[in-house]
Amino acid sequence: MLRSLATFVLVLALVACILESPRASERSVVSPAEFRRLVGEEEVARLRAEALREADRKALSEANVSIEREGSKVRFRGPILPSAVTKLAQALADVEVKELWIESDGGYVEAGQQIGRLIRDRGLVVVVTGACISSCANYLFTAGRERVIRPEGFVVWHGSSFQKEGREFDNCGRVRSSFDGTLWTPDEIAERLRDTDGVRRRQQGDLDFFASIGVDEYITRVGQEPRFFGNFTLTVRDMERLGLMGIAAPADYGTAAFCGRVNERRPSLELTCVEVSDAMLAYERARRALGEICAADGSLVIATRSTRALIGVRD
Repeated sequence: MLRSLATFVLVLALVACILESPRASERSVVSPAEFRRLVGEEEVARLRAEALREADRKALSEANVSIEREGSKVRFRGPILPSAVTKLAQALADVEVKELWIESDGGYVEAGQQIGRLIRDRGLVVVVTGACISSCANYLFTAGRERVIRPEGFVVWHGSSFQKEGREFDNCGRVRSSFDGTLWTPDEIAERLRDTDGVRRRQQGDLDFFASIGVDEYITRVGQEPRFFGNFTLTVRDMERLGLMGIAAPADYGTAAFCGRVNERRPSLELTCVEVSDAMLAYERARRALGEICAADGSLVIATRSTRALIGVRD
């Protein structure tokens, strides 16, 4: 599962907001920032990682997977797991199946890539009936021959194998998220270092997958950089600007009013409806054309002549 600001905020809400006073009948509410100051950043990071592991353990259960055939459509609900790939492949093997109806909070990247290729190869119409988050958004929704977002559906991106905080760790050794300022725990650092080959495999998988469907991989990160919005979705027009065509959605999909309704249903998502600007697209074009270099604090900046001079890198 990808690291998520929304999950972090939820964790803080669960473990950080209420402290007991000396009198049991009195409680003092503190902000996340105050809690961070009281217990220290390393303890906050440890609690966050522990809560994330527990949340993943509960969410990524085969018991939560449901695959049902209904005439010419297959309904898939639940986490995206390696074990779900085979089951879904079997369900989609019938040539009579034309549509895949999906509802998923995400799951494993490589399983998502595999399911996305199944959808692409079968030329299926993908119908979003509820939440489609993370790997669901990255690989299942994007892979459809056509995409339908029903009135109760919504698509949520929050990064990919190329997201900036990962690139900064791999290339610069930065252990503080440039998104939300949290520290990586020793366990997270060790896991990332052990999984170097896996990171590269998933990144190559992303490059190959998005190239094969004609969609810009930046769609998974446009709400993260150059500015970080957390969990985000886009209007149909902005999805089309990034290569995602053939979308049917409610008329106000991706507007502030739409995200307001989603956040009433799922407050922990803190979903933002992001408007893609020409400046965002120019940023990504420059990043790819010029490359990136590490600043003094370990953050990545586009390697323009001025930033190279500032950091002391010679042409």
